[in-house]
Amino acid sequence: MDVRIQTHACREEFFDRYDPSQSGCLLYTLSSRSEDLWLVDVLAQRGIHLPVVLLSPSAEPAQVVRAIRSGAFNFLKKPLSDEQLAAAVGEALLVDLAHRQEFAQRSRIERRLWHLTAPERQVLEMLVEGCSHKQIAVALKLSVRAIEVRRAKIVKKMGAHSLADLVRMTLTVQMQR
Repeated sequence: MDVRIQTHACREEFFDRYDPSQSGCLLYTLSSRSEDLWLVDVLAQRGIHLPVVLLSPSAEPAQVVRAIRSGAFNFLKKPLSDEQLAAAVGEALLVDLAHRQEFAQRSRIERRLWHLTAPERQVLEMLVEGCSHKQIAVALKLSVRAIEVRRAKIVKKMGAHSLADLVRMTLTVQMQR
């Protein structure tokens, strides 16, 4: 595989050198069947979404289940073939890429939402709830035309192509919170 590899002598060194702007995955070898999943737990606690592929000399069902529940992406029993390792790393890198793209998209949407005025946000919230222009106008004591103008400004500021696109964008951000 044509990937850059970085090794770490210990877990603490990994955290000292970890750069969240770099894409990748983490291959972590459990040295014994009794070793805990401290690293996977700490990554989750710190909000680090790096896919972790665990390698272990044993693969007891309870350990595998706990690893996956803790957030490990994959759990492989050693010894394994180069093809198995390459496949696991390839899948993990694709997951990391997808996560980074989702995060970037969500960040763009959040920046656009930040630029909306308070009255525009109020209209957007009501549109997302499924209210019609007339219902919004009545609730805000404005004309339907005023609501249509606000909606047009919101659509433009958000870079949406339609009301459905606008709602999808807003829900994407809300669901990730």
